[in-house]
Amino acid sequence: MSFVLDVTSMITYLSDLPGSDIVEEILENAANGKARVYVNYITLSELYQVIGLEFSVRKANEIVATVKRWPVSLIPVEEGVALTAGRLAAEEEISLLDAIAVATAMDLGAALVTTSRRIGEIFDDTIILSERT
Repeated sequence: MSFVLDVTSMITYLSDLPGSDIVEEILENAANGKARVYVNYITLSELYQVIGLEFSVRKANEIVATVKRWPVSLIPVEEGVALTAGRLAAEEEISLLDAIAVATAMDLGAALVTTSRRIGEIFDDTIILSERT
């Protein structure tokens, strides 16, 4: 099985919020070769921004270093994914960052791990971690 982590799923895991156990299990399966986990560089950038604004750039650097040690594949956003994301953002009226995560999962045939019920409404292969919107 393949999974794409969005920024909310990474923050859930890093903050030990409800649903972090699901992300932990996914990462353990990836470490054991039972799953593939992807994070695109735009999502990593979004995580950096969120942590940098909430805490500090130093903390953001530490968190990014931590994520790079996870059993995930960091991947670029290719043209097809970028254009699909733009279309999704326009048609579904979601943020471009959310649309990039969805388009990445669609491109890889992977499940998207998120806390967003809204994303679950537009992308069937979604694992929703909590009640957040």
